[in-house]
Amino acid sequence: MALRDLLEQAIQRQQLENQVRRDTAEQFTPSAGQVANFSGMLAPLAGIADAKGEYPALPSHEQPYTEAFSNEPYPSMAENLKRGGFGGYFDASMQGLGVAGDATYGVPVLGAALGPTVGTALKGIGALGTVAKAAVKGRGITALTRPVFPAPQRMFDPTNKSFNQSLSDFDFEPGGRYLQMGKDKTDITGQIPQAGKISVGPDGKPSFMVSDNLIDSLPTTGKIIRTNLYKKKAGWKWTKPPEGFNPNPASDFPIVSVETGNKHYYTLAADFPDGVQLSRYAKKTSEPRLRPTTRGDLQLGKQIGEIVTPQGKKHPVYDQITAGSPLPVDDVGIAALKPSKKMSKINASIDKMSKADKIAALRAEANALRFGDETDKGIGSLNVDTSYRMQHQAKGLEPDAIRLDDLTKDISGNQGGYPDDFYSSQGQKIYAPGKRFADDEHGLANTESYNAITKARGNPEAEVTIYRAVPKGIKNINEGDFVTLSPKYAELHGLSGYGSRGDEAGEVISQKVKVKDLIWDTNDVNEFGYFPISSTTNP
Repeated sequence: MALRDLLEQAIQRQQLENQVRRDTAEQFTPSAGQVANFSGMLAPLAGIADAKGEYPALPSHEQPYTEAFSNEPYPSMAENLKRGGFGGYFDASMQGLGVAGDATYGVPVLGAALGPTVGTALKGIGALGTVAKAAVKGRGITALTRPVFPAPQRMFDPTNKSFNQSLSDFDFEPGGRYLQMGKDKTDITGQIPQAGKISVGPDGKPSFMVSDNLIDSLPTTGKIIRTNLYKKKAGWKWTKPPEGFNPNPASDFPIVSVETGNKHYYTLAADFPDGVQLSRYAKKTSEPRLRPTTRGDLQLGKQIGEIVTPQGKKHPVYDQITAGSPLPVDDVGIAALKPSKKMSKINASIDKMSKADKIAALRAEANALRFGDETDKGIGSLNVDTSYRMQHQAKGLEPDAIRLDDLTKDISGNQGGYPDDFYSSQGQKIYAPGKRFADDEHGLANTESYNAITKARGNPEAEVTIYRAVPKGIKNINEGDFVTLSPKYAELHGLSGYGSRGDEAGEVISQKVKVKDLIWDTNDVNEFGYFPISSTTNP
């Protein structure tokens, strides 16, 4: 390589490094309001106020100086200890340092001069910990400037009563579109903004804002996290409404549902500090098909309410849930936590996986982001090779599980699942719509599943055929697999996403099992979990 080429490369590299430094400096330079709030943390008795849950939270970068102390208070030390986990214990430890700093101001042995010095130092460490965590959690400063409207596919369908004439410039698109709102609506489906936030106020009007900045990909670690609005007409009710909220809101009042693995969490605000993909799951047979998606861990905020679902389960509602990468503990001066014995065993199992299994795992994760049909629940059985499914594992035999022979009651006999009219003459039309046009494959899948479900009602010992799409070479359906009663649904899931590059088709396998061996996933008539309590036979 010529000397001139080497010099040009060196100059380009230096320019790039300088740009990165400038961007980083701009990103983490605190605003005047943040500086004022931080300075207040160093004042006498501020640490005690923080521990009691009375010190206002650090303002965002966008808030003006006049709002430096206008935010809701941080959770108290007692609340943080109760919350537990790294986030709760870390916050409580920082508050403890602040209290210790306040105490040293009045310790005689330290002397009049040294007491304030030590106290300020201790309080400074606590305050820096709080600020550091806020900066890491919020990545502090990315402006959310673009309003987004997730428009479902029915709004683009002229034959649907929900057709929106203002969207007539867009063609019908299975799954719908994410539209950037403004003077001219823009389709931004598939983009990955650097940051985003979904929130709902007391008036029930949802807001979805994202940044102008885009990133190339989501974080590569942590669980897949999907979000959507969960409206009251789906059957939930307030048991403890948040302060200032109507205890019996209108049917279209939403809260934010956050799903990771087989768990659902509910909140009034979901933050995405590490990026959010505007994902469309067009192959899903029912709404929501537009589900903002990211990868990482959840950080739960303060519980401010409670709901009960149609299945009779009560769930806390949080003021905020942050969905992103786990807090890098080394960045805030805290030693890394020692993994639990269970996690150590899981890590050891992963280390022992063959290269082919690890490739299958990565493919499964990629499919999850593309098709929305996977849920994180760990490695699965180490005795049976289930690497083909990895995170796509079904709900098990819990007390509130709903079995195929009655989708309106759980196995404990309590009302749950679908309302009683699911089995009425209008049941399929309401809950599993059939074909709307000649080539409506999703409608066909609904019909196949609904017919099998109604035939199985009240017949736990009857046999039924289950289907599953798998990579080529997989021959058996294993306990814990997601399965379907519809051969068409399995066929659709097997069309692509397999092979080392994810560009190959899978194959559909089937098996005859007892009706009582199938647990409904509670989301879709086409999806069940296979949990045999009896012997099975191959077809």
